[in-house]
This record gives sequence, C-alpha cells and structure tokens, in this order.
Amino acid sequence: FLQSLPLADLRPDSQVVQSAPGLVVHPLASPGRVYAIYFDGDGPADATLALPQGHFHADWLDVTTGKIAKSEDLQNRSGSLTMHSPEFKSGIALKVVKLD
Repeated sequence: FLQSLPLADLRPDSQVVQSAPGLVVHPLASPGRVYAIYFDGDGPADATLALPQGHFHADWLDVTTGKIAKSEDLQNRSGSLTMHSPEFKSGIALKVVKLD
C-alpha cells in the first residue's frame, strides 16, 4: 500500500475530508492526483471527500491484515464524493487515485 503512494509528493490536507462522522482523520494529498487518508475509529462509515471532477480508483486497506478490504472505481461529477467504507475495527486506510 505505502509503496504505491508518491510519498515525496504527499502533504497534509485538512480540506479533503469534508465529513467523516465518528472518526478521526489523517489525510495526505497530492491535490488533483492522489489522496491517502487514515480513518481512526470503527466502521463501516461514510466519508465525504472534496475531490475534483473525474474518474477515480479507491482502495480501502484493512490495517490489521494489510489486505485490500474493498476496491472500487468512482465517477465524481460534483466536486464532492461520499464514499462508503467496509466494516473495520481500530482504523482503516483509504487510497484514492485520479485516473483521468
């Protein structure tokens, strides 16, 4: 998971997560390209992200097993996208990559 991120390009981004009720968020971003967010807490949960319009691929990583718990392609037409996590305990990580 970490190996697939452009770590040198990522910076803290307090604007990308608009809403994630009940969770503490730790977002990093290379705006318009790649987003990596750690959600601390238990879920499933909904998270609303401020993303540019376009086509995205998202991977939810189970941090206890190191395996991808959910993978999906998404189309954002509005600048705001609500994502639905899989069930998790004690945190989950999300990677979102813009495809176009």
